[in-house]
Amino acid sequence: MGEENQRGARLSLEAVVVVTLRPDTSNSTFGNLLIMSTSDPTGTQVTTDLSIASAPCDIDGVPRLLNELASLGRSHDLLADRDGRLSLLDKARSLVAALETPRETVIRQCGAETASFYSIALGVDVGLFKELAKDGGSAKKAPTLAEALGFDVDVLRLSLILSPPRQTVR
Repeated sequence: MGEENQRGARLSLEAVVVVTLRPDTSNSTFGNLLIMSTSDPTGTQVTTDLSIASAPCDIDGVPRLLNELASLGRSHDLLADRDGRLSLLDKARSLVAALETPRETVIRQCGAETASFYSIALGVDVGLFKELAKDGGSAKKAPTLAEALGFDVDVLRLSLILSPPRQTVR
């Protein structure tokens, strides 16, 4: 049985899945793992080990990626060869992806990168980067910047913590 949404499409209520999280006590070595049990309307039971969320995505590929990264770094003049530098950057991102757990990837993409984006947007809006570029881009103290921008020093510090590069303000 279903209902029609605003566009007239039929919504199926049978697609509801029940999810139960419970500690896995059947394995003494990994007793702290979570097991997700799901059942669909037909009664089909599916169990998934949620430890995959805390395991690196491709730990077996890390040695190969490290070798490829080192080889790329040695084979290019990174200042003169833009394509070589971009290849090295792409390989470095692949290494990070292999080392990260799915959970860490989600936290980075949804949390840290989003916060950095908004901190950068705020910096553009209030003229922060123009102020940072003054005096040849020399290091600045947060209270001095806040006064120059007419900005609250604590909010500015938080914004600077979240936005790269972090070494420009003390």
